[in-house]
Amino acid sequence: METPAVRLIGETAAVERARYMLALGAFTVAWSTLEYIFDLCIAIIYQRAPEGKSLDEVQPLALSRKIRLFSRAHRQIDALKARSEDASRIASFMKEIGDIRHLIAHSVAVRSDSIGESHLRRMVPHKDGMREMRADIETKDIAKLTTAITDRFAPLIAYCNFLAETFSDHTD
Repeated sequence: METPAVRLIGETAAVERARYMLALGAFTVAWSTLEYIFDLCIAIIYQRAPEGKSLDEVQPLALSRKIRLFSRAHRQIDALKARSEDASRIASFMKEIGDIRHLIAHSVAVRSDSIGESHLRRMVPHKDGMREMRADIETKDIAKLTTAITDRFAPLIAYCNFLAETFSDHTD
């Protein structure tokens, strides 16, 4: 997902930095939308499925716990077992992109003109305390991730609809 509709004028480094920030913003909005749709799936399973509340003490808020509940539901709830392969693909994608989102959201973007590279930096726990982790991620990489996320909107909405039909809310 490029930003061709936006014409940026200025010094090359400033333009590239602006493009990078635009890509980060688009990624963040796409991720937020995807996680919202996933949250709807989790809410339907937890609130409407007869066995939903037995899968976790409370409706999970952390992504790792949402993924765990989602996966567990498809192993334990008879009405979902036939769709376990679909659920596994959804859970894997949410974990993979969620890990990248975590890296992006909790890192600082650094560009070194002296060595001509840019990367993300963040402090992470290490057996000897904390250490700096670096990851190279360019504007085009973020744009590809954003496209991968937005490509999952329709299938995840369709899956959410399947869940809503499977566990209808009789209070509507």
